[in-house]
Amino acid sequence: MDDHYQVHDLVARYSDAVTRRDEAVFAATWALDARWQLPGMPMTQGRDSIVALWNSVMARFPFVLQRMNNGTVTIDGDTGAGRWYLSEHITAEDGSLMINIGVYQDRYLRADAGWVFSERHFSMLFHERRASAESVTTFPYPELI
Repeated sequence: MDDHYQVHDLVARYSDAVTRRDEAVFAATWALDARWQLPGMPMTQGRDSIVALWNSVMARFPFVLQRMNNGTVTIDGDTGAGRWYLSEHITAEDGSLMINIGVYQDRYLRADAGWVFSERHFSMLFHERRASAESVTTFPYPELI
């Protein structure tokens, strides 16, 4: 399988894991010594620390839909870099609704099991928060077929 396609698949699996809250799939997208930077937070290093942070962040949001919109990938041997624009629709535990648009700047590494993130830096480009999501209906994620 082409390296560019494999990295596109990595990014898609990441967003799918976020939306479905699949910790095992989310964890498998990261290198053991990876680094993750979220806005306003210190750099997090190491897969276990990244998964712990992700779990604590996701616990505050009953519903998250993350969509990768478009991106670029460059490959240089067993490493690569990319940039991905995303949008998120989120309901928070306080009942508010958030819409985020941002960009991930990535570094990739070819591992034994395939491509993984060695670094992800997320920057917010747009954020809207509505005090109430009472006009919004969310549904549980369906069972996988």
